[in-house]
Amino acid sequence: MFHALTGCDTVSFAGRGKRTACEVWTALPELTQVLIDLTTAPAQVDEDATQTIERFVILLYGRTSTSRDVNKARCKLFAMKNKVQLIPPTSAALKQHVRRAM
Repeated sequence: MFHALTGCDTVSFAGRGKRTACEVWTALPELTQVLIDLTTAPAQVDEDATQTIERFVILLYGRTSTSRDVNKARCKLFAMKNKVQLIPPTSAALKQHVRRAM
């Protein structure tokens, strides 16, 4: 599930490769159970799992971010970096990505 979510190389999350994703996963141990739960391909991804995945993606783009909402993190990161390629996907796009990964 980790590979499906993060994609091959840097495809899924612009400029973020497997090494970065593994480091963030290590720092966010609750992601492990979420990934295990997603392997059963549930009809809906529950709110707790969604929040954990959003936190994972936020940390992929800004390791020191305290944000828990990916849309708010996008605004902060865009203000800091001023490049749309360097910010995470929207919450809606992330939910679609998780569905495709499942």
